[in-house]
Amino acid sequence: MNKFLIWIIIGIVLFILLLIIIRYLISKKLTKKHKRIVKNELIKKKFFITSDNYELRWLGEILPVSKKILICVHDYGLSRKSFKNFEEYVRKNNSDVSVISYDQRGSGENKFYKNLNMGSHLLDLEEIIVYISTKYSDKEIFLVGEGFGSNLASYFSDNKRIKKIIFVSMHLNQIIHKSFKVIFKILMASLISTNIQIKQKIYIEDCVSKIDDNNIIDIDFVSHKKMKNLLQIRKINSKIKKNIVKNVKKYVFLLPGIDIFVKKNTFINIFNDEKLKDLKIDKLSSKKHYVFYEKNNIEIFKTIINNI
Repeated sequence: MNKFLIWIIIGIVLFILLLIIIRYLISKKLTKKHKRIVKNELIKKKFFITSDNYELRWLGEILPVSKKILICVHDYGLSRKSFKNFEEYVRKNNSDVSVISYDQRGSGENKFYKNLNMGSHLLDLEEIIVYISTKYSDKEIFLVGEGFGSNLASYFSDNKRIKKIIFVSMHLNQIIHKSFKVIFKILMASLISTNIQIKQKIYIEDCVSKIDDNNIIDIDFVSHKKMKNLLQIRKINSKIKKNIVKNVKKYVFLLPGIDIFVKKNTFINIFNDEKLKDLKIDKLSSKKHYVFYEKNNIEIFKTIINNI
C-alpha cells in the first residue's frame, strides 16, 4: 500500500472522528433561551403557558391564606401526579401551605414535544418561579425535587426568590442495567445518531418498597432516553455539586436508603467534600427511589412540611 493511500485512509478516519466529536458537543449543549411569543400565564389552574406558547399541565392551587408555596418538580419520565397525594394531604392539614406542580415539557399529559432539549426544563422552571414569585410576592417559595427534579432544582441555589430546596431522591446514574444490548445501543448512537433511543426496563421491586396501587399506572416501567438527552442530563448532573456549594444551608436532603439511580461511589464522589459538611442529609432507610408513590407516606409528608 503506497503512502498516499495510507494518508487518505488516515484523513478519512480523522474526519469521521472529528464529526463524532462535533456531534457530541452539539448534542450535549443545553438550550439557554426560548423564543418569546407570549406572556407567561396560569390558565384556570389547569395549565401554565410558557414564553414559547407551550402548555404545561398543572396541579394544585395557591390559596390566599397560605404563607408558603411548594413548587414540586417530578422525576424524569413521570408527571405531576407524583405529588397528587402530597398536595391533597397538605391542602387538608396545612392551610398555610400551598402545593403546586406541573408536567414537564414532553411528559405526563402534555403535548408531544419534538426535539426536546433538557435545558428547556430549566427554562420552564425558571419561568414558573418568576411568575409565581411576582404574582404572590408576599409568600415564601420552596422547591421540592423528586429524582431528576431535584437535579433541576439545584440550579436555583442562588435564586433569591427561593427560600429552601428539598431533595426527595436524586437521579445521578442513568444506566441502571448494563446489558450488552444497552452498551451496543450507546455505541451505535455515538457513531451514527444521537437520536437513537436507549431503553431500559425498570423493575417495580427495585424502585418502590410498598407501592400505592392507585398510582402504579402513572409509572413508566421502561425508561426511554435519546442518546443526546443522556448527554444533556449528564451535563446538568455535572454541576449539581457546584450549585449546592453556592448555598449549602438552603438545602435539605431526604434520601431513600436504597436507590437504583444513586450508586454509592457516585454519591461519595459528589458529596464527600469539606464544603458540604453542613449539608443536612436525612436517610429514609426503608424507602426506595419513587418515594412519593409508596403507601403510608404521611410521615414523609410531615417531614417535608417540618423542614420548610
